[in-house]
Amino acid sequence: MRITLLTKQVDLGDSLKSFIEGKFSPLSKQLRRFEKEGSDLLLRVEIARTTRHHKKGEVYYIEAALQLPGKLLRIEHHDENIRKGVTAAKNRLKKVIVEHVEKEQNIDQKKIRSKKSII
Repeated sequence: MRITLLTKQVDLGDSLKSFIEGKFSPLSKQLRRFEKEGSDLLLRVEIARTTRHHKKGEVYYIEAALQLPGKLLRIEHHDENIRKGVTAAKNRLKKVIVEHVEKEQNIDQKKIRSKKSII
């Protein structure tokens, strides 16, 4: 899985970049099923500051978009701290991935059951 970081109005240092990559890279364990199909998965993480005027409140915007074969999984999160926001976005994306994988498994099981009923 490739991770692409995009920033707008935010300067990411090396430590923050490694933090973000470290948070999102374990998600590839849930995506092994899709990596075996030969497609290269792309995770695009965008971190932006919504405004330069405000100093307090949810001023950071984190978006993660994961391109799977035939499906785009996308989440958005607003937070007042970049690190907390990245962690929350990772948890939300993980939940969406698990739901998608379970849905795919249910579809596969239904196909297998329908083939068994024909035989």
